[in-house]
Amino acid sequence: MERKEFYNRKFCILLNTNRCLVSLYAIIFVLILNVLTLSCNVSAESQLSNRYPRNLSEFSGEESEDVRNYDLEGNPDDSMEEITDDLYDNTQENLNSTGDEVNELKEQCNVVFHGFSEEDINTIINSALGDIFKWEILNRWLQLHDDNRDKVDALKEFLSDYLEKLKSLYNVDENIAQEQMNKTNHTIDSTIRITEDYHNKLFFYYVIKDNLPEREHERFVNICKNTFTLFVNELSNNGQTKLNKSVIS
Repeated sequence: MERKEFYNRKFCILLNTNRCLVSLYAIIFVLILNVLTLSCNVSAESQLSNRYPRNLSEFSGEESEDVRNYDLEGNPDDSMEEITDDLYDNTQENLNSTGDEVNELKEQCNVVFHGFSEEDINTIINSALGDIFKWEILNRWLQLHDDNRDKVDALKEFLSDYLEKLKSLYNVDENIAQEQMNKTNHTIDSTIRITEDYHNKLFFYYVIKDNLPEREHERFVNICKNTFTLFVNELSNNGQTKLNKSVIS
């Protein structure tokens, strides 16, 4: 009975440690996003203009020269009309070409946004189908999820190889080693799931719900990508430490 209580307390300590780690990570991430959001506090006119093709101030070098020459050679009104028509045609072509991919997109969203309601997932899909910019950023987000899965798989494989190396150097009890490996993988799965759920909620709030200017969407995705990588590295260090203690002690 006392032994059971001891293991229960030990598990609670481990769980609380993981929760504290995730909470600290979440706080840091929110602070980063708050700074990002404050830096993006622009006027309504600026947000509207940023929703469509880049203006002249955003072109640089040869690209800017091409635009100026184009305006000088033709009627300014005609040039602007052609640019607008081209944007509309390209947008329609892109959105129409995805008609056969809607079911596939929904399947992907059901996997990535697994904790979301069907209503919220439909909101995500409809938002992307109605906006070429959101379509692109949603696909970037889905690809990022696949990349993160690869990182997690690589992490587990690395720790498994690391354990085999320890077993070749020390006299290791196979049962103890396997038990610790299972615990390590469980810790990885649980913390990664919490992290992904948190990132998805931020994506839904900032990107889908338009609480972040579109010109900052790419930056938001990169922040998520980099912080996830840092978190995986921390899990790697933590996993190696736990394996060392269980095997060498």
